[in-house]
Amino acid sequence: MTDAGRCVSVIIPVFNSEPYLAEAVDSVRRQDCAHLELIIADDGSADDTVGVVPRLQDGLRYVYYVNQGNGSPARARSCGPALARGGVIVFLDADDLWPPRQVGAAPLPDQSHGDRRAADGRESRRLPKNG
Repeated sequence: MTDAGRCVSVIIPVFNSEPYLAEAVDSVRRQDCAHLELIIADDGSADDTVGVVPRLQDGLRYVYYVNQGNGSPARARSCGPALARGGVIVFLDADDLWPPRQVGAAPLPDQSHGDRRAADGRESRRLPKNG
């Protein structure tokens, strides 16, 4: 399996999440997965969410920050998979926390077919090859 196949892309959609984003990211850091990338998709926050993001990069392999302007939670959530390079894509709301080994429980994709999976902690589903 390639590095991209072993990589887990964590997408955190945010809107005015300054008070709790650091704690959510810390819960991602505590995962036992060696290859993580973090995508923070901002739906046009009016607080200092953008100022918090640079302080969160330590200890994570990749952090991508996208500020798309205020639209909708669905739009913030859906922009992440286009940037994701991992074989598994998981979502975490900015005001939620994961217990240790939450990501390790996600099913690995079948990379022989170019498979990608998305999971939200309760279920996993295949993503089409184009997105």
